[in-house]
Amino acid sequence: MQGRMTHEKLMDAPDDWIVMNASRPLVGDMYSEGDFLAGRFYVAIDPKSEYAVQNVDQNNKLDARVVIYASKKQQNDAVLFGEKYAAEYREDAETIDDLYNNLSVKHESFRDKTVSEILAALRNGAGIAPPEMPWSQSTVSKTIQDSQYPDEPDTNSSEKEGPKIGDLTAVDEPLKHIMINARIEELTQHPEVSIHQIETLRSLFSSNHPLNAGIISNGVKFELTGEAPYWDKDLSDVVLPCFEKK
Repeated sequence: MQGRMTHEKLMDAPDDWIVMNASRPLVGDMYSEGDFLAGRFYVAIDPKSEYAVQNVDQNNKLDARVVIYASKKQQNDAVLFGEKYAAEYREDAETIDDLYNNLSVKHESFRDKTVSEILAALRNGAGIAPPEMPWSQSTVSKTIQDSQYPDEPDTNSSEKEGPKIGDLTAVDEPLKHIMINARIEELTQHPEVSIHQIETLRSLFSSNHPLNAGIISNGVKFELTGEAPYWDKDLSDVVLPCFEKK
């Protein structure tokens, strides 16, 4: 999936929401029309929404671009990373704006880069390690595969299959971690989830620990086949990988 860098906030949405832009209307939780980036249609997606994965996938099929906010200085540092004549470029410019304008051709070349490539360049330019979050510094990396939708319970089975709301098994890593972090934060508000469980989940996911777990709650079997905790629509049954529900 491709991204577009901008130093302007083109949509009034929460910082941790996923902002996408295209030349046609998109699907999400907040909509607007504005300055042309890859198009005039903007949408913001709440990463905690159960439809977030499906919405991002649908927008990707509509040739949407992920909007990445970065200051002019951050963009300059990104395009000059590894540049043989970086020092000369900087010496020839009196201000950040001058340097930004002088590098217009290099900035233009980033229009064809994927989100993963853009983020890597921004991190290299800043000389920092990849951030965990928030959304403004991390996003979708490659083309998102078809999202998996909730399965219907098998009423004839001795163990009914629980819903898989927002299954993330087919989602690329940066978006997957956005969803995971958003859901873990929401789990902190659930009375049946202990601080120890939350911290253990964070530790497992931060180390990309592969998980395969399942629990049975109230006669309903829940399975986890990816790297995300999930729950039913009412949050009445929380699925915690590697934990038994008391």
